[in-house]
Amino acid sequence: MLKRISILLLLSILAISCKKESTDDFMTNTDILGISYGQLYSTSNGFSSIGIKITKDTLSFSVDSVVTKTTIIKSDILADLKNKVNLIVFRNLEEVIGCPDCDGSGAEILGIVTTSFSHEIKFEKGNEPEDLTNLVNDLRSRMMIYGN
Repeated sequence: MLKRISILLLLSILAISCKKESTDDFMTNTDILGISYGQLYSTSNGFSSIGIKITKDTLSFSVDSVVTKTTIIKSDILADLKNKVNLIVFRNLEEVIGCPDCDGSGAEILGIVTTSFSHEIKFEKGNEPEDLTNLVNDLRSRMMIYGN
């Protein structure tokens, strides 16, 4: 009987000490190191793409994977973008959502690299997951502004 009580006590202590990190802790303790966003189109010659990559202090614009412009940006832009995405929701999204570019209208690609994980998703152009609408709209605007 004493042995069973000891085992139960030990298991209780282990359960308490293995507390799972809360969503708030994860969001607070995970920093975004970079975000990439792009649009991909089918062409008669294959594919064409435009995109941006945002890191702590730079934004790079690329056409067909060739960087054509790099701009120094405010370091708080990544923090602002982090507020527009639930990283737990993003991390758990499928890599391919819907049927990107199946109808020839294009695809969009969003990648996020953090201190905890790296994940990239691809979805039909103009049909981003609802939880990402604010982030994707912001990235589309930045791509148009910095790409010109």
